Amino acid sequence: MLPVFNSLLPVFLIVALGWALRRYGVVPEAQWAGIEQLGFWVLFPALLFHALVGIEFDSIAVDALIGAYVLALLILFALLLLLYRFRARFGLDGPAYSSVFQTTSRWNGFLALAVMDKYAGAEGLAVVALVMALTVVPLNVINIVMLARTASAEDAGWRSTLATTLRNPIIWGALAGLIFNLAAIPLYEPAAVAIDVIGRAGLGIGLLTVGAGLRIRSIFQPRRDMWLGVFGKMIVFPLLVTGLCLAFGVHGVALTAAVTCAAVPTAMNGYIMARMMGGDAPLYATTSAAQALLGLATIPAFLWLSLQLG
Repeated sequence: MLPVFNSLLPVFLIVALGWALRRYGVVPEAQWAGIEQLGFWVLFPALLFHALVGIEFDSIAVDALIGAYVLALLILFALLLLLYRFRARFGLDGPAYSSVFQTTSRWNGFLALAVMDKYAGAEGLAVVALVMALTVVPLNVINIVMLARTASAEDAGWRSTLATTLRNPIIWGALAGLIFNLAAIPLYEPAAVAIDVIGRAGLGIGLLTVGAGLRIRSIFQPRRDMWLGVFGKMIVFPLLVTGLCLAFGVHGVALTAAVTCAAVPTAMNGYIMARMMGGDAPLYATTSAAQALLGLATIPAFLWLSLQLG
């Protein structure tokens, strides 16, 4: 397992660099918003487009992969809904439950992209991009709905929620890549090279912003309910995806990429949603930081497990 950890160490080091750049003011706090906007609107859509436009789906058991991952998500949602029924026993109020729900179901796709780019190259990138295209819209809608129902004092507005989600450029970058691929639309070579260069920049910048978003200090004020989100996201869901992928006959790079998608920590955009919609933002910050630190051990462990089983 040590070679697996060493192969992923550059990813963790870049995340740590992003944290240090923000923590010590090398890049001022106010400037990170602009960096995140550049990644969100330009770099990450280009990365997903380029990853999907060139992949040969014949080499991937796409139906089995989608079936296994969707079933794993449905089981996870069922467990989270069961937790809501018994939330009083865990000392969870509505806002705290919403943060447990978010930190367990959301995932950091950019971290998964960087891990698979390092470990499996273009095919690994394409599988992660496919999972992102499959899950970005439903996960955003479901999490905002749960926030509105369990934490927010006001109705979030279903049409507004859906419209905002569908304006997500990451979704359209992934869909465009799929359309160009499946329709065999030729891409002008200089344009393809430019998109590749832009997308590659997105990997490094994405990892830096992941690190900048961490609030490590919050871990020193731990809460008992933090462990629900940590255990559910970093242990339960990766085990679900691993077992179901094997049951559906998913192997090789597709298995490794799917497990990596499941094993990465939660996405930091959920913290903003918690603040905006009445969720327990401090719990979200503490849980996401704990997940990131635990991920130093669990991501290599699940990656190693998928390699042994696949």
